[in-house]
Amino acid sequence: MKKCYRGVFGVIILVLGLWIPAVGQTDLVLQNEINTDYVTYLDSLETVWLDQVTSVGGDTPETMKAHMGLALLGLAYTHVDGDTLVNDLEPVLNDAGDNFTSLLDTLTSTLTPFLTDPENPTALVDMLEEFFASGDYEAFRDSVDFYATQIELDMDEADWLLNRFFDAAGENLAQENFGAHLDSVARGTADFEFRMQIMGSAYEDTVFIFDRAFFTRMDSLAAEAEVWATHFEDGGNMIDAVMDDPDGDVMPGVNELRAGIVVMDEWVDSLKILLVKQPLAPLEADTAALSDFQDFLRETDALLAGEEYDFGPSAEAKTIKPLAILQNMPGRGLEDLYVDFYRAGDPAAYTFGGIFPSGLDSETRNLITADGVINADDGEEATADRLHQLRLVWRQEVNAAPEDPDAHLGLGLVELFDMVNLHADRYARAFDLLDQGRVDELVATFNWDSLDISDEMRSIDTHVSYYVESESPTHFILLEKYGDDDAGRYEIGANSDFGIVHVPVPQVVFVRANLQILGAGVGAIADGLKSMYTEMEDMFVMELDPSYLDFSDVESDSQLIRILEQSNPDFMTVTKYGVDKMHDIGADLAEGFGDVNDFFDSMEDLAIAMKPYETDFDMDGQIFIDDMAFMNDMTWSLHQDFAHPDSMVIIEDERVNLSAWFDDPPESFLRMWKNYVWGVDSTLGGLFPDRFKVDVSDELPTLPRKFVVYPAYPNPFNPVTTLSFDLPHKEQVSIGIFDLRGERVATLMNETMEPGRHHINWNAGQMPSGMYYARIRTGSQLNTVKLVLLK
Repeated sequence: MKKCYRGVFGVIILVLGLWIPAVGQTDLVLQNEINTDYVTYLDSLETVWLDQVTSVGGDTPETMKAHMGLALLGLAYTHVDGDTLVNDLEPVLNDAGDNFTSLLDTLTSTLTPFLTDPENPTALVDMLEEFFASGDYEAFRDSVDFYATQIELDMDEADWLLNRFFDAAGENLAQENFGAHLDSVARGTADFEFRMQIMGSAYEDTVFIFDRAFFTRMDSLAAEAEVWATHFEDGGNMIDAVMDDPDGDVMPGVNELRAGIVVMDEWVDSLKILLVKQPLAPLEADTAALSDFQDFLRETDALLAGEEYDFGPSAEAKTIKPLAILQNMPGRGLEDLYVDFYRAGDPAAYTFGGIFPSGLDSETRNLITADGVINADDGEEATADRLHQLRLVWRQEVNAAPEDPDAHLGLGLVELFDMVNLHADRYARAFDLLDQGRVDELVATFNWDSLDISDEMRSIDTHVSYYVESESPTHFILLEKYGDDDAGRYEIGANSDFGIVHVPVPQVVFVRANLQILGAGVGAIADGLKSMYTEMEDMFVMELDPSYLDFSDVESDSQLIRILEQSNPDFMTVTKYGVDKMHDIGADLAEGFGDVNDFFDSMEDLAIAMKPYETDFDMDGQIFIDDMAFMNDMTWSLHQDFAHPDSMVIIEDERVNLSAWFDDPPESFLRMWKNYVWGVDSTLGGLFPDRFKVDVSDELPTLPRKFVVYPAYPNPFNPVTTLSFDLPHKEQVSIGIFDLRGERVATLMNETMEPGRHHINWNAGQMPSGMYYARIRTGSQLNTVKLVLLK
């Protein structure tokens, strides 16, 4: 009750504010201008009234007036201290304002260029790298820190000034200087009338009267305030106490809050009466705001009673019941309600625990409805099958609504999944065929057009654009189900366990930007390869005599090569135009890989430039650098390979010259393949430069007619030599190495081999120098080769 008195009086005096001395029957006159005479005037009144309450005392009108005057003097002295505060605080706040303006100017001038669309994503990365590497970021950060520190210092000084004022005000309004006097008036019974005048203001002709009736009304107001405050405190505590309990009931707490609202409504009525009576009547207070507050109280009570409100388009007549939100909050209530939406048999009728009594409107329901269900236990093949099933669904949705953003994103994701898997397998298969020397199967199985992903990239980007540029709200959601249950593998039932995968628009925007960057480089590469395929008949001799093309009994590469040679000895010979075209395509590939490398080179520079400031961005700067460095090195190696004939790429610890055929095209791809199969040249036209190669001048034979073992080469050797032999038939072959004492020191092989010429290497790096013998045994023959190891 005492605190309520003090608060009301404080509001009165601080609002009125403008005070000057008065004459006549007025007991106290307050003024705006703070000067020595005014303070002396207040001090003189304080002396008189203190003498009355201490020397005379008693429950008399004179003593009650003195107590009233001393209480008001506490506020008057606070006004004096407040004037001092304003004078001291003004320059401090002005300085803080200047520093804040400088901070804002620094932020705006520095960050605006980055918010303007750059020419391309790489340009933005370059701008960021320059920003960090040049020291501009550090200067920017230091400037921001400086102005922020200055503002903080200004605020600290302002806080000190305010604390000084509040300390003084606290003393002025302390129990012994303010509250005790009001308490004495409140405990008293004598009628009294204390008159206060405010000169030099809108109320200078008005007298404010404090009397016993005013304190009686204050008593009633304070008592009501304590009641509603208790209801609110108890209600809040009761609700908080059940928040962690899944079975918690918030309604007892809600009922306490409603009881408090009823009492507060009555309290506002009492406050209105207080404002229109003396001493506040002269203020002619506008109670409209209090009436509005009462409307708010009554509306809040209706809400807590279960009132429903319109939600969504009026045509659908949907409502929301806010009380149900509170009722469902204990435990994981609201989270469980959201998850159960996907378990609901009829989502359109799902009420979210009564929050939406008649269900969601169609737009909101469509926004959170799952766009598809996958299963976490699916392998790669099953996942692909499921995505293709969903593709049919999303395609139907696009057919029905051509601009459906979610369906388009789904189609884009499936196309991206297929592209990654298809081309990963294709590239792996193509490289494997190259590794085996199967040029025939490579040509028959693949064409460069089938390895071109530019069309897929464009299609994916088109689908994604519908999602990121949608004018209506959209949000793509996939449910990832864990295991099987009675609902079916891709159905969500009442007891299904699943996770919710959100794909928000900002995430898709970022991914799309990266796909566009890579797509541009890949497109340039694909254009070069595609031009090679489309002009293949001009670049290579492709004619074959069909009378020789009987492949029914072909069981080996050598047999296939023999048929192709018989059909046309010049098959797959490179033409003059083909040589020039291969050179042109190599240049296009170099350019394409260069474009992709430019982006990752900029990204690595950005990562390095940001590393000193990693704590500013809560990131692991080294991981960022390592990732970008790997991509930079890989794309640079590819670019260098095609830009410079002597450059290589390391693939699985083996040097590979991917540009070999474009730098120096083989005279004949058929002969290159034949050299590989017969073991004369395993480099495949320089594609694998470190592999086996011998120099032969005679034309290669077809199939060997008898078993022949050739001298080892080199011999003497250190530490590797090659054993070569012709095998006319498929049979078991064993090769052992023996020393001069006849002891076996190595077994090079013991297995069934295909007919043809074979070359087997022996690395004697761990053996001592000396003479050794290699015994090459077939099913019916044995040959020995003398070897000399010189280290």
